[in-house]
Amino acid sequence: MTTHFNAYSCPLDGVNLVEAGAGTGKTYNIQILVLRLILAGTDIRKILVVTFTDAATAELRDRIHRILTAMRDALAQLVGKEERESQDIIASLNEQLRGFFQNTAPANGDDWRQDLPGTLTKVKDALRNFDQAPISTIHGFCHRMLNENAFE
Repeated sequence: MTTHFNAYSCPLDGVNLVEAGAGTGKTYNIQILVLRLILAGTDIRKILVVTFTDAATAELRDRIHRILTAMRDALAQLVGKEERESQDIIASLNEQLRGFFQNTAPANGDDWRQDLPGTLTKVKDALRNFDQAPISTIHGFCHRMLNENAFE
């Protein structure tokens, strides 16, 4: 029996392993999971994203940065707007971002939509710290750990 993975509603606690064949949407789902974690308050420097190749790592970094930038811009438009204006803005967003407003469930009882200015700050912080995000290949992650913990 196959189940459909829904990155907008799967649990965020614990370890998430996304494993599937080529062209099945792994990168799409990973970027959604990363953004959900950030919206739930996780520091981007604490989210480990590991893949196999340098090309896949570069694509993941680019896609995660793009979705963070798009969410920052969307939230900046929404802060302080009336409900009707907000609905029009949300309707104009791309499918992926619209999914965040329509499909995500509150994580750990924390609904990021209730505090848009605070959520905007979380996304801005993630963008500011993006270069320190541990998004790498398996061997790159191992190399980093050996360098950071050489004397341990």
